[in-house]
Amino acid sequence: MKNASKPKNKWIVVADSQKARLLVGRLTEHGRPHLEEKGSLETNYLPSERERSSSQQGGIHHGHVDSSHEGEERVSHFARQLSGWLQGQVQQNQIQDCLVFAPARFLGALRKELPSALQQRVAERHGEMTKMGIGDLAQHPGIAAELKALV
Repeated sequence: MKNASKPKNKWIVVADSQKARLLVGRLTEHGRPHLEEKGSLETNYLPSERERSSSQQGGIHHGHVDSSHEGEERVSHFARQLSGWLQGQVQQNQIQDCLVFAPARFLGALRKELPSALQQRVAERHGEMTKMGIGDLAQHPGIAAELKALV
């Protein structure tokens, strides 16, 4: 009876500062990790006119400062965008808890944007996995361990 209350699926987000993928994972009947992609999100960030013109001019000294600021704003923007999208996915898919694998810098930005109700459902893990294929993700030690814990 104890196993009846354990979830059979694990919801996982892999993200970086420009894109995210929502995955649901489980173990197959043979005990192998299996993932399905349920959604994805890409940034809709557009640099300001000033940032675009300074990057086109190239050799301007303050361009480095502007590009650093632009990088921070790009990360913050996508963290806000992902927070809203993730709230919708949690409601739509009735997700009780979710793992987010992302680079440490992005996790920090995302943490600032998540409402407290969503923070309680999200566990953070450091990882840069957005470029990995679905099969490689399923075999990744961090994800495979989480899925094997479902048993």
